[in-house]
Amino acid sequence: MIMYEVRKIYQGESKSRVIRIGLTESEAQKICQDPETSSMTARKPKGCNNDDKQIQRWHNEQKHWFYSYDSYEG
Repeated sequence: MIMYEVRKIYQGESKSRVIRIGLTESEAQKICQDPETSSMTARKPKGCNNDDKQIQRWHNEQKHWFYSYDSYEG
């Protein structure tokens, strides 16, 4: 049975971090389509209290990352 995992991929790094495993393809897609799963589109960064200036500074200082999914045989 084909299952899917979601990983957090970091800019400029070869390693990634597993976020969730044992998902269907549609579940993995739904997670990855959320704007909060990319440093470029996140609007709720920790510690920014939805303040636009703090959010912009957070985006500028981040090493960028995004969520991606891949299949594996489960």
